[in-house]
Amino acid sequence: MHKPDTTNGTAPPFAAVTSEDDTVLVRWADGAESLFHCIWLRDHCPSGLHPSTRERLWDWGTIDPGIRANSTCLNASDELEISWTDGHVSRFASDYLHRRRYDDEARRDRLPPLDLWSSDSIRRRLPEADYHAVMSDDASLLDYHLTVRNTGFVIMRNVPIRDWVCEEVARRTAFTRETNFGRNFEVISRPNPNNQAYTHDALLAHTDLANREMPPGVQFLHCLEFGATGGESLLVDGFHAAEQLRAVDPQAWEVLTRVGLPFRFHDADCDVRWKGTPIALDADGRYHEVRYNPGLGAALDVPATQVKQVYRALHAFAARLKDPANVLQFKLQAGDMMVFNNRRVLHGRAAFDPNTGPRKLQGCYVDLDEWLSRIRVLTGQHHQD
Repeated sequence: MHKPDTTNGTAPPFAAVTSEDDTVLVRWADGAESLFHCIWLRDHCPSGLHPSTRERLWDWGTIDPGIRANSTCLNASDELEISWTDGHVSRFASDYLHRRRYDDEARRDRLPPLDLWSSDSIRRRLPEADYHAVMSDDASLLDYHLTVRNTGFVIMRNVPIRDWVCEEVARRTAFTRETNFGRNFEVISRPNPNNQAYTHDALLAHTDLANREMPPGVQFLHCLEFGATGGESLLVDGFHAAEQLRAVDPQAWEVLTRVGLPFRFHDADCDVRWKGTPIALDADGRYHEVRYNPGLGAALDVPATQVKQVYRALHAFAARLKDPANVLQFKLQAGDMMVFNNRRVLHGRAAFDPNTGPRKLQGCYVDLDEWLSRIRVLTGQHHQD
């Protein structure tokens, strides 16, 4: 049976509590104050969680939105105790409530940092990880996960040169994401390719599988052989490019966050299509994903009045993505692995000559949900109610 951890050892104790109308004001021992609405407190009563699953036992239609507190006090157990007008009594530990504060500062502090970068700025502090450390040490594993979450990518060094090590590394996070290309894939030049990656041509910076409702999250690309001339890898921080666009051309930025573009992949076995905005924001108004793959662009299907403005916006965004100041270019060595957020960091490559030597990469995906879950487990958040 799951035993919830309702303390984290960092929250200040309660100092005082007062109620007025439909709110309760909590003053903490460090002098800070937090205001909570009565309906919010009643809805978040710890007794409303199942003792084993810790899932909620009631829905949002159960409690009267106009509920009030009959009385509030700090009880002998140093809990906030509230008697409600519906007859229920709630008791809150300080840590339980402190973690859930929803004032602007508290909500801002809970957001992960967003480390935007250009080519020059990231080259001076190239994010790297060691394969052996990540595979054997949870502290190194956490650091690597946080770096990919915050900065968007890591170059892993000293990876064994054998087939499908990328899946072994991926499973340090979670199960892999299967797509129409399979559970994994091999990036080599091949005859009659069904994807531009399987040629020796240059690949413009792009996000993989923009044609899917939920594109894969974290991508692993492991270099096993590289003797060819050319073929340098490209990485671009799509969030940085989007923020540049917002600063210099807010109209184009607004179009690309509002108008969904059609993407499509089709071959002899499948026809997968989705329409999505090239720049997507989350519920907090922060960057959530960049969906950009001209190679998978389907016939533009927008109202006639939007056609010109969409093309103008795409042209402006493409200029930011191709700006040399934003493109990190480097050559992978055998034993290197790129691990990157496919829904933020665009990747590509220069053309290469297969007649000068081999270029063999193997890859797989893990969804972002699993990546973020692994961070919470490694930091113990999964034990907190």
